[in-house]
Amino acid sequence: MIVSANGRNSFTASDGTILGTESLKRVSELYDLEVPEGVTFTLEKGVTDVEADFFDRFPTLNMLYISDTVKNIALTENARKAFKKNSVLVIGSFDTYAERFARENKIRFLHSDIELARVGEYSTREGIDIITLELFTSGKARVKQENYCSGSSAGNNGGGEMSFYLPRDFYMTNSQKDIAKMCWRGCSEAIIHNNAFGKFLAGAFKKRGYYFEF
Repeated sequence: MIVSANGRNSFTASDGTILGTESLKRVSELYDLEVPEGVTFTLEKGVTDVEADFFDRFPTLNMLYISDTVKNIALTENARKAFKKNSVLVIGSFDTYAERFARENKIRFLHSDIELARVGEYSTREGIDIITLELFTSGKARVKQENYCSGSSAGNNGGGEMSFYLPRDFYMTNSQKDIAKMCWRGCSEAIIHNNAFGKFLAGAFKKRGYYFEF
């Protein structure tokens, strides 16, 4: 199934393993697929293959999120040229098909954002804390800390958000424990034991970065 997040320039594919032009019949009746200012497309978890003519229908694609379940994206020569012309940015995880696809097609790659911690319950007075590592092509990295609570219970903390930037070389100089100490105290253990975060830090250290222009 393919849906549009805002009816204009952001599309998401889910609930299907193989994508082809048949998958686009309904969505192409509802939306313009050739948005002048560019299109973002997300291949969510569960999608494994994309047929060769699929991205021909998105000539202004400039950002492609590729989940870890994707195994193959076939491109026609026209689509390959459009990817280069549009300087498409691929967003995904290290050492997955996403990174290999970007490298093979000589386009840009950025590691996807990482949820560092999710602690608590929305319905309680303290609410739920969600901490996310946001990564940017500029080389900057930001830790976003958000708290959500029901809002109607007596004595609730009201929720809120706090963010801060990490040093540009944080993946070379900081451990998980170091970064956990910078965040809300109640989330420290979750951050320290976050396997996905540990894998990212090791990968970024080895590759000397998380954004690449192949």
